[in-house]
Amino acid sequence: MKILRIFIYLSITLLIIFVPIYSAARILLPDWLKGYISSSLPEGSELQIGDMESTPKMGVSYKNFVFKNNEQNFHIHLQDFILEPNLSFSQPANFSINSGIITTNKAEFSVKNLSGKILIGSYKKKDIAVLGNISEIKEMDKSIFNNIEFLINGIFNKQKNINATAEYIDFKFISPNGLVKLKLSDVNIIGNILEQLAAKINAKNLTVDLSAIGRGNPNRILMGENILLDFELIEKENWKMPINFKADKIKAISGEIGSRVDLKAEGIWKNSTIKCELYDVISKRKECGRLIDVVGIDLKFKDTDNKGAFEFSADGFCVTPNAGCQQIINSSIRTKNTAEVISKTMISGLIDPILGGVLLGALLSSPDNSEIYDHNAKIKVIGNRIMLNGKPII
Repeated sequence: MKILRIFIYLSITLLIIFVPIYSAARILLPDWLKGYISSSLPEGSELQIGDMESTPKMGVSYKNFVFKNNEQNFHIHLQDFILEPNLSFSQPANFSINSGIITTNKAEFSVKNLSGKILIGSYKKKDIAVLGNISEIKEMDKSIFNNIEFLINGIFNKQKNINATAEYIDFKFISPNGLVKLKLSDVNIIGNILEQLAAKINAKNLTVDLSAIGRGNPNRILMGENILLDFELIEKENWKMPINFKADKIKAISGEIGSRVDLKAEGIWKNSTIKCELYDVISKRKECGRLIDVVGIDLKFKDTDNKGAFEFSADGFCVTPNAGCQQIINSSIRTKNTAEVISKTMISGLIDPILGGVLLGALLSSPDNSEIYDHNAKIKVIGNRIMLNGKPII
């Protein structure tokens, strides 16, 4: 009984001490936190906070939270943003956001139902991470990312590592020749951002809708499995982007057309007038030049029964829209089981029937002496002129 009385007296004493402290903290915490965040903002940034109140869990609820960085044209507007502490040194805080809008100089994204926690490995080493999930990110009907789980390491460090998974990604963009639609399922993204960018994307399935390209063709829809996209954005004299893409079991509306496709290429930025950082290049700052050349293109395609093969290699100079210089492309096509491979690509809509017929004729008249391929053809483009095996295509 004595121990029980001591416990009761101790509990009453603790309540008498901590209830006023808890009440005062709930009153003072929001204003203190607002002042602390405002004093820690990067140069050129501003913070606007509307109604603010403490929560029963010693957290803060922001009804209208706006962050702006006018120098980088980056705005975040959050509704019902709640930040609450945890009784844990390694996971000191949880957060949730009902909805929000992120605006850059190129796009606007809406975010729904974002929640997560802040993780601290070592505060002195800025080893701070964010782990969370988002129900949806949507870019003005152009792209949708659904059911995303993410981990971002090094929030306050120069080097950031990103790991994210998504149930599906639905992406649309306007190419120089028309609308392109991409759909990915079971997506995993691993990225690293420092002075350069590196990323690897894996997906279970991919659908590429090219039906609106050019004059349009409803059969021009491709599907693949076991997708890998590996790319970097690095500075070597010029900024360059090497990419590597692989996919299995390639299908079209007309049926299976190949067992595997491998693509390698490198984009090169030119005409920069200043030395640029990674963010300057990504944000398409004019002084950093633009993507002009695509070189080292190597596309390999195997038929479903491995009896046929298609290889396209090329170097393209001034090939991007508004490059401001004359387009030059030096390329070659090598094929095995030529007639069947070209016929399948024509039926799928990847190659225009007229161009496919001309290409087939040129290949059949140009045997290849290697053991791997049966035929080869040389294609050269200078401006609007197209030369096939040294002869102009009409």
